[in-house]
Amino acid sequence: MPKHILRKNSGCERPKDRILRISLIVLQGLARIKRIRQMARVARDTEGRMDITGRRILIVDDHSLMRRMVAAELRKLGNPEIDEAADGESALQKINEASAGGKPYQMVFLDWTMPKLDGFSVLTACRAHAALKDMPIIMLTSESEEANLVKALEAGATAYIAKPFKPEDICKKVLDVMEWNARRAG
Repeated sequence: MPKHILRKNSGCERPKDRILRISLIVLQGLARIKRIRQMARVARDTEGRMDITGRRILIVDDHSLMRRMVAAELRKLGNPEIDEAADGESALQKINEASAGGKPYQMVFLDWTMPKLDGFSVLTACRAHAALKDMPIIMLTSESEEANLVKALEAGATAYIAKPFKPEDICKKVLDVMEWNARRAG
């Protein structure tokens, strides 16, 4: 795609250029999901529903209520192995330890705004590390600013969920990522 399409003109972008830029970001995200398909193999129960039993998932948010809510929704999809972190610094430590120990997380829910180290910094650190670059990371953000959402996707976020969200949005986003991976792998 020509670079002039991705450039902003004098601080404002034409609608056509903006659509093309966002489309490119979406395509990059789809390619990233393809690379993580082996990490997100889909198991189905006898009724054909997605099952995330045994999957290692890290939930990172400075609000314990939010961590509990996300965990409760994930448990509706099976019995995953869930870890939690209250700030970006401890999240990055857990992610690195899990990867070094040979049991990396298969999905991370990452809040944007946190103490010590924000979610965007954790995201960029993970994407800079070869062993973590394909790990699915779903940003949980109250940042409704479109520029920040685009920034997260450009930096390598697999997906994002804007706060406030309905609890079922968690399951839907997980299933969307897993189903897409299953179709691509199949």
